[in-house]
Amino acid sequence: MPTIMSAGSDSLVDLEKHCQVLEENVKQLQTALQHWRTWDADYEALKEEVERLPSSADATQILQVRDTFDGELLVGKELGEIFGPQKTRGRDQIVNLLDRRIDYVTANVSSLSQQLEAAEANYTAASIVSAPVAVDDDGQPITEIVEQLDDDDNVISYKLNQPGDSLPQMQEALKKAGVANLSELQE
Repeated sequence: MPTIMSAGSDSLVDLEKHCQVLEENVKQLQTALQHWRTWDADYEALKEEVERLPSSADATQILQVRDTFDGELLVGKELGEIFGPQKTRGRDQIVNLLDRRIDYVTANVSSLSQQLEAAEANYTAASIVSAPVAVDDDGQPITEIVEQLDDDDNVISYKLNQPGDSLPQMQEALKKAGVANLSELQE
């Protein structure tokens, strides 16, 4: 009997560690996503300023935009790369370059958003499995009531859901995510 309890305890500890790893992954993805969104905002703001210039803007006007631009991440060296190292690029060249960078950043934001959504789902599933029974202040299990109403708002059917009811689906999701030894948690 002690081995079953020990195996269950080990699985619970593994699950808790897995939850911590998933939570840290979510935080890292949120930080990375915010970073790329800042790049996107900086590029968009610079593009708007450059587009305000006339198509025939001279080097002095273009350099003035570069020198007065106040980006959070888009500064110094990066601005030099966009406007040209020695002789400034033309307005349309700069807009074209910014469009390409915005496309790249937008793709990264989209990819990170999808990764974050998946990581949050995995974390939520692991959290539910690690604490499957939700209780109210009196220690009674929380139950969700789902009612189907007719046109006159009369109840025609209902369903009672408890958080632990979805445990098999959550365990399956965790197995797909790579968490092992979940069967001992049910004992």
